[in-house]
Amino acid sequence: MLEYRRANPEQCPLIRAVGEDLFYQAAALLNDQNDFYPPTKQLFSSLLEVLGNEFIASNPSQSKQLVSTCIRSPKLIGSLAPHLNLANCAPPVLIEIYNDVLNIPRRDIDLQFVILTKVSYIEVWTYTLS
Repeated sequence: MLEYRRANPEQCPLIRAVGEDLFYQAAALLNDQNDFYPPTKQLFSSLLEVLGNEFIASNPSQSKQLVSTCIRSPKLIGSLAPHLNLANCAPPVLIEIYNDVLNIPRRDIDLQFVILTKVSYIEVWTYTLS
């Protein structure tokens, strides 16, 4: 799929949509049973890494959906956090994400911490002021 995307840039939006959807579908399949069988765990880890790097991390429009997925399934934060790049978000989107993070229950304080460490507020504030 990645080679096809690079060879056919005119179909890039369609391939990007498929790659993004495949990433979230693979993330939804992660569960405790996958951890018990190392080949399956490796397959999903590799799939999320490749799809996340290619379709999610480089696309600021995916930040809100990725944060929402992490909030719905806090156990996935370890697999999804590497692809969360809030530094490229527009300030209004960042404010929405921040409000969502504030509503995370206290028992998931680690989840809040991981999400909030993914943005450099100094850069956002400097960008907003200039």
